[in-house]
Amino acid sequence: MLQRLFQADGLWGLAALLWIGTGLARAFGRLEKAPDFYLRNGFFWVKMALFLLALLLELYPMSTFIQWRVRRSRGLVPTAGAHFDRLIRFNDLVVAVVLLIPFVAALMARGAWLF
Repeated sequence: MLQRLFQADGLWGLAALLWIGTGLARAFGRLEKAPDFYLRNGFFWVKMALFLLALLLELYPMSTFIQWRVRRSRGLVPTAGAHFDRLIRFNDLVVAVVLLIPFVAALMARGAWLF
C-alpha cells in the first residue's frame, strides 16, 4: 500500500513540475501573449495565490511522506496513525484549490480583469 502511495505522490510532484514549467514558459516565453498581459491581469495574481496556497498545503504531506520514505529505507515501518486523517483532509483541500485554478485561468485568458 505504501508503494502505491509513494508512486501517486511522485506522479503528483511530476505533474506540479510540468504545470509550473509550462506555465512559466507560456507567461514569460512570449509563446502566446506578452508577459505584460499576465502581469497586468488580476486573475493571474489570483491564480498565483492559488498555486502558492496549494504548495503550502502540500508541505505537510510532502514532509510526512519524505519521513516515511526515510523510515522505510532504514527497514522501519512508517507509522500513519493520526497522520492519516489529517493527510486526507490536506489532500481534499489541495484538490479543491487545484480545481479552482482552471476557472481562474479561463477568466484570465479572456482578459476579464486587466489593470
